[in-house]
Amino acid sequence: MQSCNTPDYQKKSIFAAIFSQQKKATMQPMLYKTMQKMAMTVAVLLWFMVSYAQREPQAFLERYDLSTTVINPDTAPTDGIYSWWTESAKKEWASYGNEPMADVWLHRPEPLGFRGADFQRFYIHFDTVYKLSPMVYQVEARSRCKDEIYNVIGRIVIDSVVPMDEEWYSVDSFIQVTESGSIYAHYEMAASVDSKPVARLFGYSRYWYLLHNDSIYYDALDIVADGYNNNQYTGKWVWLATGDTLTCNWGDFRIPESEKLDLGTGLFFPSEQYYDFGWKPYIDAERHGWGEVPNNQYYIFLSLMDMNWWKYHEAKPKNTAPTVPGHYIYAHAFNYDLQGNHLDVHETGTMNFRADGSALDSARQVYEVTLKEGGTVTLVFNYVSPSRWRLDGSDFFFSGIKEDFRMEVTETILNGCDDDRAAELAKEIVKTVGGSIDYEYKFHLDTLTAHKLQWSFLYRDGHTDTWEFYR
Repeated sequence: MQSCNTPDYQKKSIFAAIFSQQKKATMQPMLYKTMQKMAMTVAVLLWFMVSYAQREPQAFLERYDLSTTVINPDTAPTDGIYSWWTESAKKEWASYGNEPMADVWLHRPEPLGFRGADFQRFYIHFDTVYKLSPMVYQVEARSRCKDEIYNVIGRIVIDSVVPMDEEWYSVDSFIQVTESGSIYAHYEMAASVDSKPVARLFGYSRYWYLLHNDSIYYDALDIVADGYNNNQYTGKWVWLATGDTLTCNWGDFRIPESEKLDLGTGLFFPSEQYYDFGWKPYIDAERHGWGEVPNNQYYIFLSLMDMNWWKYHEAKPKNTAPTVPGHYIYAHAFNYDLQGNHLDVHETGTMNFRADGSALDSARQVYEVTLKEGGTVTLVFNYVSPSRWRLDGSDFFFSGIKEDFRMEVTETILNGCDDDRAAELAKEIVKTVGGSIDYEYKFHLDTLTAHKLQWSFLYRDGHTDTWEFYR
């Protein structure tokens, strides 16, 4: 959809062309005067149309609060007006045997964004938005780029409200949409680290809205259409120390002015050229996460954890030193050979380190086994291991409790393998894992912060494996 609002610079160029004093030498004076009068009439009509299209925003915005309905809604596509869409989508997910995912994707996702010429992934999460006046909204947010976390505070100022022609939304009259349109604004924000301002953000934003039963909503009626987008921010990031200026854009479902980055047709999909510029979790989830392979939940987990980064990252450091005890989530992948068979393992789980030195490790493990005789088998395990831990400097000691360890098969997928062979293999895996569960492994504590614990293990062959746990 495009707004019928004509920018000021376009208006000026139109009028400049109409009233140009240059005329061809062959033009007759009478003809020129006639054309000048016609041009005047067209100009007046054009100005009237442009002005009429923009409603007076003050009265409109006094009536509605945009903070949690348009600018920063949590569940816009599922609330009230969208209940019919929600039920339809849930039935569709159920037909694929994945109904729980409906609850994820029927909520408004976190914005997608980039900063700089290399399209480095930029994250921003609006913690609170509240109305200061009909035209002005205060924003408190957190943003992230690479490994740096910023506190962001600023204001969004509404410039205009432009309703669309009725024909644009009359097709949705069965849900009684009385008006649809766009809201244009400009914003000014400051980013800080440790309470010290480091950058300035400014630019322009656009929001699609609709009215239903005298209430205003985030417009998600076209959410299933190719190229759908909303809440688009186009602006700059200026470093205060150097004055260096970077393009910094973000938005819902799509990013404005991201043609080189976004190669998707129906949905946003970043070019693999920018895989190492923060887009790895997103691309990996699209590559592997939405298929029917059981390990898809591993990639979905990583992608959702990445999209919800703000739940695990804090911009302001705590005053006290972080300690190990706490509840964590993790995802991990590894491989090894067992009796001539090759095993690729993906696990997603939770780890609860208690202050008394006990722990509970619980995970969903997917073993994809390539058999030495040919064929494959996928085994999904429910893994539960009550454990013990202790910390000595940077040495992190961890061991399971053998008598309480449980590892049970919950799903089996065969490909060139019979049930007996799969059962034999599952039994051998459980025996191998359980046989060393009470061994005390010495990990190296690489990172311990208020939101993350990372340890690594050096194997005898010289390679190192790393685990990341997020509170």
